[in-house]
Amino acid sequence: MYQKIKKTILNYKARLLLGVLLLLVFYFQQIPSVKFLAFSLLSGFTLFLIILLLASIKLKWLKYLLTAIFSSILVIDVVCAIIYNSRVNENILAAIFETSTVEATGMLGEIVLPALVITVITFAIVFTSIEESKKVDVPIFKTLFFYFVSLISLSAISIIDASYQTNKSTESAKMEFRFDVTREKIADNPSYTLMNILSPRLNVFYSDILGSLYYLKEKYNYKHYWTQERVLAKGMSY
Repeated sequence: MYQKIKKTILNYKARLLLGVLLLLVFYFQQIPSVKFLAFSLLSGFTLFLIILLLASIKLKWLKYLLTAIFSSILVIDVVCAIIYNSRVNENILAAIFETSTVEATGMLGEIVLPALVITVITFAIVFTSIEESKKVDVPIFKTLFFYFVSLISLSAISIIDASYQTNKSTESAKMEFRFDVTREKIADNPSYTLMNILSPRLNVFYSDILGSLYYLKEKYNYKHYWTQERVLAKGMSY
């Protein structure tokens, strides 16, 4: 029994370390409830499917490029969690995108050593996990299918969960299922609503992507607003 456990640990040591790293992130993020922790754990599972997908890529340059991008996003999550006790949100991402070199140097000066240690450890764990996963004989299409089914299912369950809202008009303030309200919000502002629903639940890796997409969309809208031609109402002049 002991030998079997030892063999399992040795065969999966990097992926076990990745699991421990994710649990540390969830702990330092101070997840507010068991429900959100369950969502976090399930979304964390999909990250292991990404590891399997990366291990299946035959082109070395593409594999290393995508692995570096994946690891960099994880580094941001780990740094925010361990150093700032927070998940990555749109405000943090906006600060990253908008910060000048001088401001970034001043800010990083305070955390450069722990951030560097976290970066090295995260990259080492991810790259080693991918090397380990080469031994797993699962067709890439099966992994891809299972990954998208898992991600879509988690997203759908998150939207359903967010549709349960407290009805403050009643004395008991009981929970009511109001998908019509959620659907209305999504139709009115899809990027912002989906980010608000999914980011607290899929709070590692995916929250970074959702927040970045929302930021880039808002920046594009802002630039478009200021560059579009203005037409005065009829009868008005400068």
